[in-house]
Amino acid sequence: MPIGRNGQDFIVNSTTDNNQGSPSIAALADGRFVATWTSSDSGDGSGSCIRARVYNADGSAAGNDFIVNSTTESAQVNPSITALAGGRFVVTWESGDAGDGSGSCIRARLHNADGSAAGNDFIVNPTTADGQFNPSVTALADGRFVVTWESDDTGDGSGACVRGRVYNANGTAAGNDFIVNSTTDNGQFSPSITTLADGRFVVTWVSEDAGDGSGLCIRGRVYNANGTAAGNDFIVNSTTESIPLHRSRRWPTAASW
Repeated sequence: MPIGRNGQDFIVNSTTDNNQGSPSIAALADGRFVATWTSSDSGDGSGSCIRARVYNADGSAAGNDFIVNSTTESAQVNPSITALAGGRFVVTWESGDAGDGSGSCIRARLHNADGSAAGNDFIVNPTTADGQFNPSVTALADGRFVVTWESDDTGDGSGACVRGRVYNANGTAAGNDFIVNSTTDNGQFSPSITTLADGRFVVTWVSEDAGDGSGLCIRGRVYNANGTAAGNDFIVNSTTESIPLHRSRRWPTAASW
């Protein structure tokens, strides 16, 4: 079916102080949707914060935008959002606070369908060596959710690795975090995650290994719903022509690159 424009574009944010960027969006079960983004306004009393806004199915706002993060120390950036069962949603982001005792950490917060918070935000990563960046989150069919992110620790024996952690529907951890990548040559970074129809999930990321015969490549790995790997990681891209890319905090999604 051809995709056509349905109406004019519109401004999502009601907060207009300073810049708004790095959006992420999720569809709710009742037809509404939620957008979240990084806002450089001073609404949380410190640096940048994470804001979100709930929209009705027709594109009309269900209220003003609101601050997602309860932690306000330092900057909160790079959100990722997914819808949960019962109309709830969870937002994850990169926090510059020292809550995990090292550099930046990954935080998350559950919200009810009306946008009200279902508790304070919490630290996702139990691994605290060095910085944690670039979270991506997806919901599983059984109500749980999985967060994945880039970790600058040396847990895989080389440079940065990709870590993941499974959470129960109420926001409690279903276990410790784990290293997603089986390839450990050089750095692995900027992950993206999505759920599969059979309840499993797949993570993709940018790899600095030379597995495709050129420079950077895209790798993926399929996981069972319990967080166990369904095999080793693999190269996603068939195109291997080297192009001058620079490492970034924003890279391809699990569906495309």
